[in-house]
Amino acid sequence: MANNSIPSPLMQRVLDCIPNAKQHGAQWRAPCPGHNGEDANLSIGQGDDGKVLFHCKSHDCKPDAILAAIGLTFKDIMPEREQGPPMPRAAIAQANQGKAARPGFATANDALKCYRKNLGQEFARFTYCDKDGKPLGIVARWNTASGGKEYRPLFKVDGQWQLTYPKVRPLYRLDALTNAPPERPVFIFEGEKCADIASEYLLATTAPQGSSGAASVDLAPLAGREVVIVPDADEAGDKYAQVLRARLIQLTNPPLRVLIFPLPGRIEKSGDDIEQFIAARHAGDSKAAFDEVLESTSTQLENTAKIRRKPPRIQSAWDIVNHEDFGKSIPTLACGWMPFDSIQPLKKGAEEGTVHIFAAPPGGYKTSLMLRLARGYAENGYPVTWLAGEMKPESLARRIVSQRAGLAKEAWLSSEGSPHHVKLIRAKELLEPAMKRIIIRAAPITQEELEEVIHAGGIIFLDHLHKVKHSHQGTMPRHEQLENIMQMATTAAITSGAVVIMACPQGRSSDRERDVHTATKGSSAIEGETDALYSLNKKPTPEERALHQFTLEYLCLKQRDGEELSLFFPIENGIIKLTEQELEALNERK
Repeated sequence: MANNSIPSPLMQRVLDCIPNAKQHGAQWRAPCPGHNGEDANLSIGQGDDGKVLFHCKSHDCKPDAILAAIGLTFKDIMPEREQGPPMPRAAIAQANQGKAARPGFATANDALKCYRKNLGQEFARFTYCDKDGKPLGIVARWNTASGGKEYRPLFKVDGQWQLTYPKVRPLYRLDALTNAPPERPVFIFEGEKCADIASEYLLATTAPQGSSGAASVDLAPLAGREVVIVPDADEAGDKYAQVLRARLIQLTNPPLRVLIFPLPGRIEKSGDDIEQFIAARHAGDSKAAFDEVLESTSTQLENTAKIRRKPPRIQSAWDIVNHEDFGKSIPTLACGWMPFDSIQPLKKGAEEGTVHIFAAPPGGYKTSLMLRLARGYAENGYPVTWLAGEMKPESLARRIVSQRAGLAKEAWLSSEGSPHHVKLIRAKELLEPAMKRIIIRAAPITQEELEEVIHAGGIIFLDHLHKVKHSHQGTMPRHEQLENIMQMATTAAITSGAVVIMACPQGRSSDRERDVHTATKGSSAIEGETDALYSLNKKPTPEERALHQFTLEYLCLKQRDGEELSLFFPIENGIIKLTEQELEALNERK
């Protein structure tokens, strides 16, 4: 089917929603809104009858996903069926003469009338202003008969109102951002409605066109500030947050800290936003909802500040020796659990920017070990991110509490008021500050998400390496995928100063003594991309399990700096035994 170089009315409607599209002959190219692409990987063409055709070259996004991302439906891009042949190309060209120049309107109301002809009276209008409060544009919303929503833009371009977004889009409520104290954190929501709801309690904004506008919004006004991104609970929201964060940290004068904050208790993939959060978690009490958001984000921002950023990758030796930190003790991050901290090269905890692997077969207590470390880091005030490749977040949270109580996970079946139930409640209360510092991301975990999390810094746990979905899954051998993921993780950790701790299935050792080449499953090169590699010496025997008390040994098969000291820790009643200090804290809690 042939295409036209002059946009049909239907094509023009699409181009109005994708202002960064560039014409190439008979087609237009733009970053694909379906996956928030950054390269011009979307081709947009039109048929002889004027209908619009899409082709995403990199992710093969479906047309319905692309349309949803720009606020349109199939009805908006398909010509009405009439009797007789389709309109000839020459007639389309004649009908569009003069329209390609896109004349503007003198007032916003005149521009709105064009939309009202087909959509009727709008349900809501959101006005965008410049830093001085002068109107720059309007995003209007219509409610559809099917219960959906449609948004249409009109912005001032070259002194006239146009039915489109500008090439570089302004942040919503820009005047409020400009006049706010610089130390006040900025919250970026997904959509004007959410930003308006939050604005009574927070300094709130959004990118025009929600998740599709993240790549085109001007983020310069946020330079040097603390920024919290609050996405909707779906895949588009997660992409929105990731694109915004990636762009923010690339600013010439980047924000002090950037935090992605999934709303607590959100239902993954449901599309819930702050409005549903207020209704479901706080029974409509907006103040209580935003008190929780402020308390949680303030704690996380404060603890993120404890992570020291690495200096530039390329420096002269003279700059290095004259740096204010040169000659001082090497920064380490202690989790407060001596069995782990004391076997690190400096005996004070893991060094910043390092990657650690624990390898063991199923039943080797890998998750229990990493949960103990995660809890220790959180109790020491560090922000912790747990990437759950296989276990549900609810199960992980229960295990953290039961571990702190010194009880097996089956204790959660105890009746209310029983001794075990009382211990669990005490442990939960003791853990409240630490639990708020642990962010759990449920499966599936993608390579891009892992990279984004490590670049954010802090303490990162991945359970486990082989569960990460590689961007070239299916087209690259699995051992090469694992090596590639490890290389990425190591590079990101060095850049951000993060400590990354991973679990990994153990390789087969046959009858010979285990070494680095049999410590991990899937790729013998994994050990080359890690700073420390520990492998379970042997699984507990059935007799030891029956006694509910034994000691596990993780052999240190590699330590990039320092001695190869093994990790020993006691197991009692199926969990890592409590320290005397932990027992004392539980007993003192009445």
